[in-house]
Amino acid sequence: MSDRILLFITDLDGQALAWYPPGRESGQPERGGWAEFGQFLAEGQSSATSQDVVVILSEHGISRLLVPIPSAKRHQAAQALPFALEDLSVDDPAQLFTVLADQPMSPGYWPVLLVDAARRARVLEHLQAVDVTPQLMVAAADLLPPPEEDAFAVWREPFTDQAVILTGAHQGFVLSSVTGPQLLDRVGQTLTRLANRPTKLQFYLPAEQWADSSHSPPSDWPTDVSLEPMSEPGTNDWVTLWQTGLARNQPLSMVRAPRQAQSQLLLRRWGQVAMVALALLVLVMVWQGARAWQMARQSDALQAQVVQDFHAALPQVKRLVNARVQLQQALDQRGAGLQQDQFLSALSAFGGVFHPLRQQDGSLAIQSLRFADQQLTIELTGHQYAALQTLFDQLKKNPGVAVSQIDSGVDDGKAHMRLRIENPVRSSQSPS
Repeated sequence: MSDRILLFITDLDGQALAWYPPGRESGQPERGGWAEFGQFLAEGQSSATSQDVVVILSEHGISRLLVPIPSAKRHQAAQALPFALEDLSVDDPAQLFTVLADQPMSPGYWPVLLVDAARRARVLEHLQAVDVTPQLMVAAADLLPPPEEDAFAVWREPFTDQAVILTGAHQGFVLSSVTGPQLLDRVGQTLTRLANRPTKLQFYLPAEQWADSSHSPPSDWPTDVSLEPMSEPGTNDWVTLWQTGLARNQPLSMVRAPRQAQSQLLLRRWGQVAMVALALLVLVMVWQGARAWQMARQSDALQAQVVQDFHAALPQVKRLVNARVQLQQALDQRGAGLQQDQFLSALSAFGGVFHPLRQQDGSLAIQSLRFADQQLTIELTGHQYAALQTLFDQLKKNPGVAVSQIDSGVDDGKAHMRLRIENPVRSSQSPS
């Protein structure tokens, strides 16, 4: 990540700058205003593109809160954030730019960065004037190593007169206009007012200053807080410290990275397409499953009806193997020589017409055959309704049987017809 420009805004007005060119891992930064920074970019002293600029704001006009929001989802927490800030009595929320963390620090508590909106807007205007779109805009304190558990850490901000007291990851506050001896007194006074004090305070100062007796704890220093001297990074070391913080701390950015915004937009659009496709796939699978179940039920019911009708028509046949073949064999065997039986007479008349027509149209099929009350009822199907009508017309020409049509029609491209056949002579006879 050393190919990025680290641009540090050192004042509240956003006019004083310090920047580290790409590849500079130590040493003094370049200093100046926006004119000098624009000249630096124009002279080609950097091979980095505008998207490789990371803006680091000093702690002027920046504060941090751990906001209680019960939701665990960020989009829900973002919707609830304005109301949560009102409950915390945050002054002038309209003048603040709020940055919500990607995830809660602990269940129900979200880190929030509050930034002076006017300062942020001024910095972005200056960046636009020099044709720079920053990759990130972060607060300097968010790049510092988090303090140890049950400890606070005090850092002096470089190039400013501010001190940052870190109380945890994305948590802390700022003391302004302080120097070495005054800083220790101010921190001690602050600690005495805290209800939940740390057990240890890590104080970062140059090693040579700790030898000065003026940096010993003041007389009113809280006795339950130990003071641990820490070596403060020199001016040449801040670039390394910031690079490490950018890689490890996941700082809250006040701008969305151009690449990240484009990626999130594409991800959101493809996510919507994927959700629609998944919903359609589920609907198709459910429909196919229901259709298969319905067809299986219909097939079972039809098979049971075929068996019942077959045994009713041919009670002497005990075993059903192939209803169509066995019925055709019975028709061929009985022929017209058994006209004395009404069933066989009707069946023979029907077979004499059905068999030659089926040779012409193979789609003709017997769906059911029932004999009851001296009447033969047959349900037929076929691709062409005209073939069924022809069969009906030819049966009516047979004087030995009376044929009537129960119903007929075409459903889903499939023709069907039910016929009733009886022997009019026998059916009209009655005992004297």
